[in-house]
Amino acid sequence: MFERKKRERGSLKPLLRYYMLKLVRNDGTPEYIARGVALGLAVGFVIPMFFQLAVAIPLSFLLRAAKVPAIAFTFVSNHFTVFLIYPVQCWIGSYLIMRPLTYRELEMKLKDVVADPSWATFSALGVDLGLAFLAGGVLFALLTAVPGYFLTVRLVKRYRAARERRRLKKAEEKKL
Repeated sequence: MFERKKRERGSLKPLLRYYMLKLVRNDGTPEYIARGVALGLAVGFVIPMFFQLAVAIPLSFLLRAAKVPAIAFTFVSNHFTVFLIYPVQCWIGSYLIMRPLTYRELEMKLKDVVADPSWATFSALGVDLGLAFLAGGVLFALLTAVPGYFLTVRLVKRYRAARERRRLKKAEEKKL
């Protein structure tokens, strides 16, 4: 009968396609969906883990952004990526606030946060690292949220235009 294609082990392509289709099929205007993506990316970098959803959900209502993409894109910083993102974000942020931190200083200060990512351990980091985290987060948010917004608008519009062309073509074939 119908033969199912075997999925390559470890292939991310089908998974990415699945989530991309969920994104573009979301109800609402392309701008509404894109606001959710941009909001999720911004919150994902600026707000520490475990507090992101508490910020993203109310902001998505205030900014009239798509809730599901806003929530989904906050996970840009997660348990797997935090080991890379937070040190780089803090290191770059320390240069932005003109208080450069060495890798050793960052490693020592962030070791506790990675082991126990709670508000208590994050608040114990100190003002310098907190400001560096915030400055780096704002930079990363700008570098991802702005392009994320425009790419999402374009992606949703292209998908919907192609879907409309397919629908019209199918209707045309039925007439014949």
